Amino acid sequence: MASGDWNAQLIEQVVREVLAALQRRIGTEQGAREQTPAAPSGEVDSQRDAEPRSQSEASQLVRKENQPMESARPLARFVSTRDGELVLSDRVITLAQVSDRLEGIRRVVVPMGAVVTPAVRDLLQDKGIAVFHGGGQKPAENGNVSPAGAPTVAVLLVTQRINPQQLDNLLRPEGITAEYETLDCLIRASERAAELCRKQRLVVVITRHVAAEVCLANRQRGVRAIAGRNPQEVAGDTAAVGANVLVADLNTGLFSLKRMIRQFVASSHVCPEIFREKLELQ
Repeated sequence: MASGDWNAQLIEQVVREVLAALQRRIGTEQGAREQTPAAPSGEVDSQRDAEPRSQSEASQLVRKENQPMESARPLARFVSTRDGELVLSDRVITLAQVSDRLEGIRRVVVPMGAVVTPAVRDLLQDKGIAVFHGGGQKPAENGNVSPAGAPTVAVLLVTQRINPQQLDNLLRPEGITAEYETLDCLIRASERAAELCRKQRLVVVITRHVAAEVCLANRQRGVRAIAGRNPQEVAGDTAAVGANVLVADLNTGLFSLKRMIRQFVASSHVCPEIFREKLELQ
């Protein structure tokens, strides 16, 4: 047999085997489909109806899923479980605003004049949680005590990172009334602190440049400034020199700032006799 005839026969045999294998595979798949029960027509229709019929209809479904629920209520402006406080900004306090936020809370702070519903008062009384009405007092024009007797402090913010209202919401429950000013210059802040100290005001400067501001402030006549980085050290440092200016580190966070200001305001601001000549007359 010639080699050309042998090659032609071999190719033909291979083709026949491939075709036979394909036919067997097709027959197997058809048999499997025949054994699978067909879905009821009603079920097919319901599945078809459940699917979006157009791209616009699908986008509407996506938008509906992403929309907030109408019944969702805004969260409180601040929730401080560290200090056991729940601070609310609403003028009417209902059960829906507090019922699931009382874990670890010892005191609920609401705005001055806010209405607390009887149901809320009963719930808080059962849990032993006090209600505190804060805010609403204006600080005195001069001196460091408000007309109601609450201590006042001038807070100079050399930063844009803190909202004065946020800090005020933490200070007022402590009985501290503050006046806020925002400045963009450490030198101007030290000069302003000196102006306020001459009016017998207590001053807190909040900045991330603590060392620089302490140096600048203490160059001003009548200023006794200390650095505030640790709430546990503020009271002792204030009393040691009778400090009237606290330069608080912005990076410690709002709650540390609150505690430092509380310690600063509550401490003695009388310059010790041994330092008076140097610190009061410079």
